[in-house]
Amino acid sequence: MKAAVPPTAKIAKDAKECVQECVSEFISFITSEAAEKCQMEKRKTIGGEDILYAMGMLGFENYEQTLKIHLAKLRQVCAFLLACFTSVKCSPFLPCSPPSIHLLIPLFLDWRCELDVD
Repeated sequence: MKAAVPPTAKIAKDAKECVQECVSEFISFITSEAAEKCQMEKRKTIGGEDILYAMGMLGFENYEQTLKIHLAKLRQVCAFLLACFTSVKCSPFLPCSPPSIHLLIPLFLDWRCELDVD
């Protein structure tokens, strides 16, 4: 939230809590719709496409195309990281087991503009 306001502005604690509650409710709202879709299809795992579907069904279709692009780029980053870390050989300077990929994704988000999306 601090990045969205001028550096001299202050955000009250109750305002932060209110935003957190709204975000949590929004996530629950979208996730429950996606979960219903998965349940109807007899699946147990909610995927990115299920979230996009739920957002469209709940009236957030304006965000659908942008989120599809973001999801594709995120998958490219994951594939890139997986390829990098599965090809790394052990050395005195590198650990033998690759770190969890999801922990490294933020390090590579700066590359998101350079990745190609088909």
